[in-house]
Amino acid sequence: MEPVSKVMLDGESCAAILRRSDAGLLARLRETAVGEVCISAVTLAELRYGVEASRRWAQELAALEAFLRHVAVEDFPASAAADYGVVRMVLELCEAHVDEPTMLAAAHARSLGLKLVTGKAREIGKVQGMMVESWGGSGL
Repeated sequence: MEPVSKVMLDGESCAAILRRSDAGLLARLRETAVGEVCISAVTLAELRYGVEASRRWAQELAALEAFLRHVAVEDFPASAAADYGVVRMVLELCEAHVDEPTMLAAAHARSLGLKLVTGKAREIGKVQGMMVESWGGSGL
């Protein structure tokens, strides 16, 4: 089934939204229709970890649950594994410093033909077939 979303947010972008720490990112998100935004199940796993590791568990969980009402969560398909191999190899060859969850989200976005919103747009944009965009004022 084709996703209806046009952009996939990476974990750093989601964290900035949840913390309300990047005005540019928040402004761009407000301009984007709810049905146009998704996250990877891999990103959701990272966000859930952040909640569990937080000293403000209840507040963080409430914020995450509110956020999830406005974004679709795409299951990570087996087909994204091939894209992950390409993404990781290119980034390693370019000596780009990109964390594992962001590489997985990039591979997921690439496999679905979606644009990835990330603060690592310059690095991830080196991968052929990647569509990336930075929405934030602080590099996101």
